[in-house]
Order: sequence, then structure tokens, then C-alpha cells
Amino acid sequence: FRKELLYGSIAGVCIQLVGHPFDTVKTCQQIFMKKASKTVKIIYSNNGLGGFYKGITPPLATSALVNAIVFTAYESSRTIFKHFNYNKDSYTVIGISGVFAGILNSLVVSPVELLKIRMQMETQGLEHHSYRDFFKNNLKGHKSLLMRGLLVTNLRDSISYACQFISYEYSLRKLKEYSPNKVNNLLHFFIAGSIGGFFCWTSTYPLDTIKTIIQSTDNFERRGVTRSEIFTVAMKVYREKRIRGFFSGYNFCLGRAFIANGVGFLAWELSKNILKY
Repeated sequence: FRKELLYGSIAGVCIQLVGHPFDTVKTCQQIFMKKASKTVKIIYSNNGLGGFYKGITPPLATSALVNAIVFTAYESSRTIFKHFNYNKDSYTVIGISGVFAGILNSLVVSPVELLKIRMQMETQGLEHHSYRDFFKNNLKGHKSLLMRGLLVTNLRDSISYACQFISYEYSLRKLKEYSPNKVNNLLHFFIAGSIGGFFCWTSTYPLDTIKTIIQSTDNFERRGVTRSEIFTVAMKVYREKRIRGFFSGYNFCLGRAFIANGVGFLAWELSKNILKY
């Protein structure tokens, strides 16, 4: 765990620093359903370049823990399967291990993303608050509401991480197979990470849109989110924007998926090979 904490921390910080500006635009598009160019213009005019990093504090502060959980759960799950004489490199085991990692990840990342989203919303010209103001005004006496959106986050992460790790491992193997010396290099890690990021986000993007809308609402009276509420939000998006409403902000999400995830997996692999201890 100590090793994965170190490797995951490095990967997590890289992903957040590179990917957060893309995420800010994506999140605002999902909530306000505006075009990308207009969203970017509003963020910059209201906040300057710093606006694209609005809300980065919670995910950056917890990136070490989150990525340590993900990668440790993933590797540990594969090791457990190996002890029971299953091939840990089979895509079935990789997929199940990814589901396990995603479920554990959602428990930590759900409240983190709720705080992040609430701060990112303010880049569109809404009133500016500190995290202290947010807790005081919205969560006083209702701390359990920080877990609002947990169910849909759980669904999103269990599917997306399975898709991410399967596509990552598959890409690495194919790249290695076609490599002249049959060895993966740094470019392979970046490419495979980018492909993994693509399938991670694309496989569950409609769920991410629903989650973002649920966590951005001012209705903090209800505890948690039920299946019926997820369905209600989905129908609302469909009535207003049809299918394309579920993919609002998808272009910027792809930028994050290809670039940030590529850098993140590259950092993870480099850390494992350089910082062995």
C-alpha cells in the first residue's frame, strides 16, 4: 500500500493538474447546457485563467488517497485471483478488478466531486463562496448530504474503471506485440493510457452528466439519491436536449481523457520503474 500510495499520488497529481481545466469546462457545459466556446469565454471573462482551476483543491488534496485506493484495489484484486489459480492477466479478472476498484473509489470521490462541482459552477458568474461558506449555508446539520450522488457515482465508476483497465492492458499488449524489440516504451504507456481514458469516460458519460446535474442542484433536503431520482433527471435531460444533452461537454472530456489519462498512466508506470523501494 505504501508503494501504491507513492505511485498513485504522483499519477493523481499529474492527472489533476493537466486535466482540471478540461473538467471545469465539461462540468459547466453539463449543468448549463451552453456551447463550449461560450462556456470558455464566460469562465475567462469572469475569473481569468485561474477560473479553469476553480474547485481543484478537493480533488488535488485527495488525489493521493484516491489513486492509491484505485491502483491498490486493482492490483490487490488481481493478486487474490492469482492465489485462487486464476490467470490474473485475463481480461475477465482485469475487468472484475476494475469494477472493485471503481466501487471503492466512488466512496471517496463522490463527496470530493460534489464540492468541486459547486465551486466550478461559480465560474459562470454566480456568487462566489469559500468552502467554509458552502458547509455553513448548505450542510449545517446535514453532513450526510455530502454523499449526495453516491449511487450514480458508484454505477459510473464500477463500469468506467473496468473499461479503462481492460482497454489499457489490451492496448499495451498490442503495442508490445507490434514493437520491433517486443518491449513497451514510454510512448506506449501514454498511448495506452489515452485509450484507457477514452473508454473510461465514453462508456459512462451519460451517467456522469446525470451525476453532475444531481450534485449541482440546490435541493439538499433529501438524503442521498434514489434510483427514481436518477431516472427523473435522465428524463428531464432527454426532454430538453434529447440524446445530445447527455453528451454536453463531451468534446472537452475527450481532451481530458486523452491528455490527462495518458500523462497519468505514464507517470504511474514511470514511478513504478524509477522509484522502486
